[in-house]
Amino acid sequence: MPLFSVVVPMYNVEKYAKQCIESILTQTYKDFEVILVNDGAKDSTPQIINEYVRKDIRVKVINKENGGLVSARKTGANSATGEYIVPVDGDDWIHPEYLKKFADIIQSNPGLDIVCSNSFYANDEGKIEIHNSYDVVGMLNKSDLAERFYLDFLSFPQSQWAKVYKRELYIKFQNQIDECITIGEDSVLVLPMLYEITSLFVLPECLYYYRYNPASMTKNRKKEWSTEGLLARLKLFEESLELDAYNLEIQFTAYVAHAVINQCLSYFKANSYFVAREKTKNLLENKLVNKYISKKAEIKNKKERIAKFALKNKLYFLIKTYSLFW
Repeated sequence: MPLFSVVVPMYNVEKYAKQCIESILTQTYKDFEVILVNDGAKDSTPQIINEYVRKDIRVKVINKENGGLVSARKTGANSATGEYIVPVDGDDWIHPEYLKKFADIIQSNPGLDIVCSNSFYANDEGKIEIHNSYDVVGMLNKSDLAERFYLDFLSFPQSQWAKVYKRELYIKFQNQIDECITIGEDSVLVLPMLYEITSLFVLPECLYYYRYNPASMTKNRKKEWSTEGLLARLKLFEESLELDAYNLEIQFTAYVAHAVINQCLSYFKANSYFVAREKTKNLLENKLVNKYISKKAEIKNKKERIAKFALKNKLYFLIKTYSLFW
């Protein structure tokens, strides 16, 4: 059994696939398998993947119909044999000593639940910026996690990447995510998991290269986000977090406000005023949403406080105005 199973969902990433796969196969640490999940790609991604199957026996390929990122991650994780699962996105890449750094920590601290690293951000043109995700490094036990993160759980970096997880832990939390969730799918794995684990180690080095595309982010905000996905995400959080512990109910109330605000902004961005107003009205009548929107929340961002006030009081025109600057 290898120490690591590197799971890479791949959908229409022909521009980046080779860099991603090469960065994995050229690791200085060698005890790993690579599971490339072709999620029904329509470009040349499948052909690129097949090249590496022939080159390296550590590479396994799973071809499936397109089902989205959550579906691809589940498929890859459930086929993994490694002691730890290493998620890597198909348009990102990793440092040559990424796995070695993780292996050294795991071997020195047997039984670790999660190991994290800091990361670099790179835009589509390849310009790299340092992005230090963590302001704490080293070993964190349960009491350390409680003191540092439980009272402000959204301060913990919510990305799945730049982390390795015990296989059983990862599979448990990944499999409970509804495949309709397309926004915030990382957070619904990482944050509930944070409350179950007993140990976590943070490496100080930036070892993961996350590629972001500002144009794609802007384009995504012009689309209407899935209401079904939002409600599934909020339900999963409510069911998996112990809201009576720490001050999680207050924190979750603020999270719901943020998520619902963005959902409604997507309605107004993508639809006419009257259609968006009706969609917003229907969402606010949902039992779970109404329960938390009506509560007080500690929202730090002034614009979001105004937006929550608008939602609570059904000031739809104010929400429409806010969406123009979103």
